[in-house]
Amino acid sequence: MNFRKIAFLTEYDARNINRWSGTAFYMSKSLREAGFDVEYLGPLAERGQLLIKTLNFVYSAISKKHYLPQVEPVRLKSFARQAEEKLKNSDADIVLSPNMWPIAYLKTNRPVILWADCTFASMLNFYPYYSNLCKRSLRFGNLAEQKCLHKCSITVFASQWAAESAIRDYNVSTERVYVVPYGANIECNRTQADIEKLIEKRDFPPCRLLFIGKIWTRKGGDVAIEVARELNENGVPTEIYLVGSLPQDKEKLPEFVKPIGFIDKATEDGRRQFNELFEKSHFLIVPSRAEAYGIVFCEASSYGLPSIATNVGGIPTVVRDYINGKTFPLSAPPREYARYIKSLMENFEQYKHLARSSFNEFLTRLNWKTAVEHVKELIDKKLYKNEKEY
Repeated sequence: MNFRKIAFLTEYDARNINRWSGTAFYMSKSLREAGFDVEYLGPLAERGQLLIKTLNFVYSAISKKHYLPQVEPVRLKSFARQAEEKLKNSDADIVLSPNMWPIAYLKTNRPVILWADCTFASMLNFYPYYSNLCKRSLRFGNLAEQKCLHKCSITVFASQWAAESAIRDYNVSTERVYVVPYGANIECNRTQADIEKLIEKRDFPPCRLLFIGKIWTRKGGDVAIEVARELNENGVPTEIYLVGSLPQDKEKLPEFVKPIGFIDKATEDGRRQFNELFEKSHFLIVPSRAEAYGIVFCEASSYGLPSIATNVGGIPTVVRDYINGKTFPLSAPPREYARYIKSLMENFEQYKHLARSSFNEFLTRLNWKTAVEHVKELIDKKLYKNEKEY
């Protein structure tokens, strides 16, 4: 038997491109394009809201601890029951999910695959939302992750950082953990010739930096502005474009900062604006303080745009030093970033080489077609082999 039909399990509607930055949308779309028959099991209804609201009030008001509704068993067990009901009428061979929530309490005799960008443990005290958690959320979050990981026939993570957490924190065998990076959440038919034209059109001066992030502080927007300031003060005329979140005091921004705000990629105008910014910029700069992966770095590579980032979380899997950008320690001051950028602006042939190499990373590694092909190979090797032997 060859595994060809996948039940794609998410608690939300994975066909909505605006959910989770479009990751589930492009993942499932690419599975279909690779020849799989994809059946969507989401969205699932939220249950237990009265209990969750009560617990949230108790923990936040009394214990001053953060309560995480996502890991509450009543919620996860409800997801599992709803998925089980849907699976009764499904002829899918495999259940695949991009996160652990709907898998944790799922009961099924079908092989289960997780393809995620983090584990619960890897997020603790890393993202602000996962910091100062109450004991209940800690206990049930780790329990759900443990149940999920040891239920899966194949466990795939988008980064080495997340894979190492599964092995270290949940005692998952290294033989069952694989790293397959996510791809860029955009449509791209650009060729090497197209990238050459884009590179040639990136006139200098000024140096154009592009910051994209919905959460200003976590994404390091303040650091990005200081890098641009350092460049200007050191003789490199620089502009920085801010997409997504903006600083609170946006009215007081210096002239070299160009605030744009939210761009809706679901609209034609939004996609046009998004493309123009990627095409004309010299660097994407997102110096995140915490990042599980960073799809935006994949997207940048698809435009031959080098990324400037931090060496945290899953970023080093996406941004490889001197290949499609450069990562810096969290402790690095803005002048270190500026020094590196300045060196490339003063040696534009070296910049061009990095830009070409960035596009090659997209072509060979950071696209959904390549990613799904790797997962397909795992399915054929691990699941089809077992069926054949049986």
